[in-house]
Amino acid sequence: MYIGAEYCPFCAAQRCRPSSRSVDSARGRTGQHDECGEGLVPEYATFTFVRAVYKSKYLTFKSVEEYTNQIDAAGNNYVSLQNPTAAEQKLILKYDTAKYIPGLTSASGNPFPL
Repeated sequence: MYIGAEYCPFCAAQRCRPSSRSVDSARGRTGQHDECGEGLVPEYATFTFVRAVYKSKYLTFKSVEEYTNQIDAAGNNYVSLQNPTAAEQKLILKYDTAKYIPGLTSASGNPFPL
């Protein structure tokens, strides 16, 4: 599971790290996948998982891009894109903790790792 935001440089790094590329590459060989978006943050050579879909008997990939890379009309926040389901939010609350991420002092927010 991946939860991130299109504007986030940390999320961009997470999407482009070797394990992400391996997952992206494996999706083409072991299952079916739908679109994986184009680059969003030019200085980070990344892409979006907003429409990423993957189905395989070996691996399940689920992504949520919570926010776009566009500022809202009021100029205060990024535009909301996708929301985690209740089940996904439960996983975040359980695993986004110091118990599983050493040194974490509070919920880290985005990205929630692959």
